[in-house]
Amino acid sequence: MRLFYILLLFTLASFAHSATCTIIPAEELFNNVDRIEHKNILLPATGAIKLGPALITVCSLAENTVYQIASDATDNLYLSARNTLYRKPRGSNRLQQLYQDNNNEILTLTVLPDRTVFFGTTPEGKIYRIMPGGIPQPVANTGATYISFLLPAPDRSVLCATGPEGKLLRIYPDGRQQTVFTASQAHITTLTWLKPGEELLAGTSPDGIVYRLIFSPSGGKPRVTVFYDTPLEEIRAIVYDGQEQIYIAGNPDAESGNRDGPSQPAVYLLNTDGIPSWQWLCPDSVIYNIHLHNQRLLVLTGNRGIMYTLENAATAQPAIVARLAEAGATAITRSGKTLYLGSSNPARLYQLTDFYADSGSVTGVPFDCGAPAQFGQLQVRAQVPAGTELTIATRSGNSSIPDSTWSEWQPLAPLPGRIASPPARFIQWQATLATRFPDRTPQLERIDLFYRPVNRAPLVNRLEINQPSEVDARRGNVQFRRQISWDAVDPDEDSLVFQLFIRPEKENIWQALDTNLTETRYELDTRTLPDGWYYLRLTVSDRTDRPYNTALSTERISSPFIIDNTPPEVAGLKISGAKVSWTVRDRISPIAFCRVAINAGSWRPLEPADGIYDEQEESFTLPLPDGAEIKTVAIWATDALGNSTTAREFVSGR
Repeated sequence: MRLFYILLLFTLASFAHSATCTIIPAEELFNNVDRIEHKNILLPATGAIKLGPALITVCSLAENTVYQIASDATDNLYLSARNTLYRKPRGSNRLQQLYQDNNNEILTLTVLPDRTVFFGTTPEGKIYRIMPGGIPQPVANTGATYISFLLPAPDRSVLCATGPEGKLLRIYPDGRQQTVFTASQAHITTLTWLKPGEELLAGTSPDGIVYRLIFSPSGGKPRVTVFYDTPLEEIRAIVYDGQEQIYIAGNPDAESGNRDGPSQPAVYLLNTDGIPSWQWLCPDSVIYNIHLHNQRLLVLTGNRGIMYTLENAATAQPAIVARLAEAGATAITRSGKTLYLGSSNPARLYQLTDFYADSGSVTGVPFDCGAPAQFGQLQVRAQVPAGTELTIATRSGNSSIPDSTWSEWQPLAPLPGRIASPPARFIQWQATLATRFPDRTPQLERIDLFYRPVNRAPLVNRLEINQPSEVDARRGNVQFRRQISWDAVDPDEDSLVFQLFIRPEKENIWQALDTNLTETRYELDTRTLPDGWYYLRLTVSDRTDRPYNTALSTERISSPFIIDNTPPEVAGLKISGAKVSWTVRDRISPIAFCRVAINAGSWRPLEPADGIYDEQEESFTLPLPDGAEIKTVAIWATDALGNSTTAREFVSGR
């Protein structure tokens, strides 16, 4: 059996022998969120899995995007959804339509302490006001195309962030407007007070700069400095914790990218002096909003509808709080003790409770055992306080993506317990967490699995014996010792032992050369065997690592090969008229080369009579010059294995 330790994620390394411990960090599960299912679970990048807040659907909207949500002093909720403004009265889940304009979108709204609602329209650039119990009335025409953000001021005026001329406007209750600041960027995108009425932060686009505006008690234009210059294209949101910490969230240029900055959305933490502590790169395509809740920063993203929490302000440790069914988590606000979330594609309103959900579940990533495996015990490391419960179930199948061919979920009771899922190549776990108390949760820390894969036979990819090259054969470089080599692998990484046999072509009995080889080569001395055609047989076994009843072996037979240690012979050497002729023959191998020397002169290479060396017998003819006097003729020839021979003939006269 194999023992694997899994920290939160059921990703197992495959080892063939003995119990092996592999620690898999929680990052694997966090980074594979698209391959798993989870509901009402807080999924951290590191640490223990526990219950998250319950996500409750309040209502669906006809529009496709919720741009902003705000709450008044009596916990009435206001939503801007594309071109419509809604109110959700306290205690009711029904929405009341307050305003609709098919020619404009409502990107932003805000609520004053006296419950007066302000909202802006784009591209009309108008500001509207709704007094308590009243109807929408236009207050000001800004002349801008985009109204990106509205922020109440202590003097009951409203600050208005606009574009594309980068103006920050102040709208007074009587409709008067004042240009407070004009940025060098096209858009002022977001605003937040550091000190209400005295010190303001303003984010911009496209240069991603955050400005600090300090207002004088005597009035007049504020003093403006750059608070922080990010490498991003757009500042999306700024949150101040009221003490020392400032969070800035933004996005890169989605089309052309920013070569000098991150290619991902990012969140920065700075102090009030503008000194950064860290940045967190978001793994999603866009950040829509951020919100500080119980000293944890919530980050709303798209296009996977994920809301993150940065659990630790000192290290920006992320965790997934919720994943919406929609593509984007776009808007958030707190009303009383309840968080409200808005989504896009389609638009929907959610409640996020401030306590642990009653129950939640999460699945691990299907693990590939590499082959059908038999499963044993499953053990769990977890904290399960009184009043809480943790259950584990498994299922198995032979496809990488679970489908109808997989087994049903089989619970383990009690824990630890033996896995009831049938043998299969893939296995997946599911954890269900539950509690009877809103402030208690079980915590899943680690899963240990025992399993044994079915043994797989070794594979032999190559078996061959070397022979002299054509060049060596022509030079007469005979090789009596021939190297036999092979390639073999075991899919389970078992150690292999080899047996090597040989037999002549016309016999049926295999002769063992070695039956306990551990290397993938063997040197054969061919002088111990008669000339002829032979076959090799290699048997590969994993018996050294497997019990006798499960060990497997594989055989491979080589192509036929020649053993030939006998040189060819020269016959019929004679001089007839103006030519010398002879024949070179070999009993087994083709003739490879021949050359001749006349009267102890230099060796001259010759072609056979048919023009090609391809037979065991080749004929040669050497024309002689007119009047040549022949004293001696010497012949040197080799066969295809490099065996060489010589012949000499002394001639008394011509």
